[in-house]
Amino acid sequence: MEYQVLPNYIDEILVDGSKAHMGLVKKANAVLKEFNTGEHYEFVDGECAIEMEFYDGIALATNGSGLYLTYPTIQDVSKSIRMQERIQDYTGIYDGSINQHDIALAYGVLKFDKEKQKVSTSRKMRSLQHETLVLMSADIFQDVYNMSEIYDYNTAASLVRDAALRFEKKWSEMKADDKDDMLDYIFEMEKFETEELERLRKEYDC
Repeated sequence: MEYQVLPNYIDEILVDGSKAHMGLVKKANAVLKEFNTGEHYEFVDGECAIEMEFYDGIALATNGSGLYLTYPTIQDVSKSIRMQERIQDYTGIYDGSINQHDIALAYGVLKFDKEKQKVSTSRKMRSLQHETLVLMSADIFQDVYNMSEIYDYNTAASLVRDAALRFEKKWSEMKADDKDDMLDYIFEMEKFETEELERLRKEYDC
């Protein structure tokens, strides 16, 4: 059996509408309302979806609501054939590997602690990457698509996505060195886009 703790693993988990779960979700909604996040949990057809970041033995709600899950660690599961079998039966996955999300699905216990309000760093980064991709697509997708050797939606979209990820990496490095907070996100993106289009024209345009 292969055991994995997948980094930055964010996914939704469904909890049923038991009295205990409804009480915890009510407390979490009060936190979200207090901090004016614009988010609100609700039960639909007896289930409530909660986005969490999954670590080894604990998962935290990504929106800082105070909801979290506890479950056995990878080390715990690796020592128990019974737990391994239950996890595989619960997920329906028998590929010889188990990760922390699989364990949470089978053994997760929902809890609430108002102190656990830190918004997931991975969620913030994912949000920023989404914003970058949207802006860059609006700026350069058509130019990339029109290059003489492309004229293909999937290829153009892949090139823009790769460019957005490279800009995010570059932006993170630049921000780390920007002690005086003088950098401008849009200005730096536009400069990067100009350089990227020049590079792609050399590679794809005739």
